[in-house]
Amino acid sequence: MEIRMVSCMYLGVLLSTLAMVASQTVVQYLPGYPGILPFKLETGYIGVGEDEVVQLFYYFVESEGNPAQDPLVIWLNGGPGCSTLRSFFYEIGPLLFEYGKYVDDVPLLKLDPNSWTKVANIIYLDSPTMTGFSYTTIPDIVTNDTLSASNTAEFLRKFVRDHPKFLNNPMYVTGISYSGIVVPIITEEIYKGLISYELYEATKSNCHDEYVQANPNDLLCMKNIEEVNRRVMDINLQHILVPDCEEEVSDIIKAGNPIRPTKRELIGYEPIRMLKAKTSRNMTFCPDYYYSYAGIWANNKKVMKALNIREGTIKEWSLRNTNMTYRYNEAVAGYEFNVNDSVVYHAKLTKRDCRALIFSGDHDMVVPYIGTHYWIRSLNLTNTDSNWETWYVKDQVGGYKTSYARDNYSLLFATVKGAGHTTPEYKHEECFTMVKRWFAHRPI
Repeated sequence: MEIRMVSCMYLGVLLSTLAMVASQTVVQYLPGYPGILPFKLETGYIGVGEDEVVQLFYYFVESEGNPAQDPLVIWLNGGPGCSTLRSFFYEIGPLLFEYGKYVDDVPLLKLDPNSWTKVANIIYLDSPTMTGFSYTTIPDIVTNDTLSASNTAEFLRKFVRDHPKFLNNPMYVTGISYSGIVVPIITEEIYKGLISYELYEATKSNCHDEYVQANPNDLLCMKNIEEVNRRVMDINLQHILVPDCEEEVSDIIKAGNPIRPTKRELIGYEPIRMLKAKTSRNMTFCPDYYYSYAGIWANNKKVMKALNIREGTIKEWSLRNTNMTYRYNEAVAGYEFNVNDSVVYHAKLTKRDCRALIFSGDHDMVVPYIGTHYWIRSLNLTNTDSNWETWYVKDQVGGYKTSYARDNYSLLFATVKGAGHTTPEYKHEECFTMVKRWFAHRPI
């Protein structure tokens, strides 16, 4: 699986007019973990889209290293429709399940020594809507790649607005499996800020770098300035991070609006039955057996209360919403696949001041690393090393790497030896070591 990580050093101007109050809860205790959590966990919802009808749920873990300086990372899962709780427990998060052990009918939790949160502030986002605990107030909503990317970019702007201490941290947009489609689109959306790159260039050219005393008879310039003003009209120009309160929000949508139930199949449903019952059948060979722990945990009422989940917003939490899962160009009920190729977005990013890390498990046949390397080469970047050098973890080969660059853009492509589609799930320590070095701007 290719995992795409793109760095944005600056997050643009933030929207401030809200239709629903964003919720944040600092979680100190989690069912299944004995005692107070030794890391800072925050959960909450942030509304996006028109009238904020889409409510995206997130888990945010502050870095256990140096939160003020460590990067801010947003992590998206694949599918689409796979909850990031999978990554939280099985891939890059601070907690693991103690398989076979329970506390008050809840799977026992333990700390993960290879959690990426030791070197980064990480947002685990349930995106797109109807993934995990995220929901919408519109029944039968259908989203798509570009809308999902736009919603995530809006989420990030609002998250940083609500957490301004991270405004100057390096930021990385990351994702696994299908989210590799939307990661570069999200990054490009962030670079745009409130006005597009094309509008910026057109205004600069047509107004000849004069905006305050622009020629009123220059119709093209006036049209561009009018459009720029329209894009920023809801921003408090005195302080872009402070809400614009000239017009009070009159109708606040109350938390917990019910939605029409949809079929949200729980991966590993039958293994859950087997876990709860004392069966002689050995299911430990099956990944669904282990994924079912997440289903038991997340659907527990005590867990939902601890996470401050809005009652009635979803019928049942599932690791993957099968109404959105990518089926190789087949139409599905809950998602429209409207981006066939995201390489064009990567090509745009090569003109930015940007770092990118892309890594793939060399045992993945869903998105083979050979195909990933093929499209990377199509960007026509300059190879900056001897090509396919080994990288190591504890004196053992972790995989192979090659680097590319153009002007202020750099891209590192690495394989992870022995890893499958969800790379960190298979090679926990190797992936953690790799990103720890990369976040620190060291050779992997």
